[in-house]
Amino acid sequence: PDLPVKRFHRVLLPLKPVQGKIYHSMLHDLVSQLEQTDDLTFMRNLATFLAKRSALLQVCSNPVAILRGYSELPAKLHALDSLLEETILHKGEKVVLWSFYTASLDAIVERYGRFNPVRYDGTVSDISLRREAVQRFQQDNETMLFVANPAAAGAGLTLHRARVAIYESMSNQAAHYLQSLDRIHRRGQTRDVE
Repeated sequence: PDLPVKRFHRVLLPLKPVQGKIYHSMLHDLVSQLEQTDDLTFMRNLATFLAKRSALLQVCSNPVAILRGYSELPAKLHALDSLLEETILHKGEKVVLWSFYTASLDAIVERYGRFNPVRYDGTVSDISLRREAVQRFQQDNETMLFVANPAAAGAGLTLHRARVAIYESMSNQAAHYLQSLDRIHRRGQTRDVE
């Protein structure tokens, strides 16, 4: 009850032209397959159907992992340009940026290097490097961006130096999302979080 207010803002984005074509083509293929599948075949191929659903979500994030050579700026990176500029450069706020996909994390870290990001996901397996990332974000005034996968940066992390968290993409597991919310909205946080 003594925690500050937590506010949510949804930003709805249209897909970029090529991104949209890829998505709609894959969606049409998946729907066609599902419509032609009986219950038994569906259950036998459940993992395949779930993988195709996951690929659709990844296309919404950044199609580069699905379509090598994809060169259009994905809609979410385009939106992040203005969100991060406003939040970090104009307001001076640190940001925790969550993404579920490695290709998206790669693109984010590369694109926003000027904010001195630290990364916390499955590609950073050394526990001392993970601790260092958290410490830098919490203590270093130049490290303005914490880029992480909520599956890797779950329970126990304190990132309350930030009051803003952005979800570029999310896991399909509610536990990852719920744990990630509490990284900035926890004891020690003195400001309202968004």
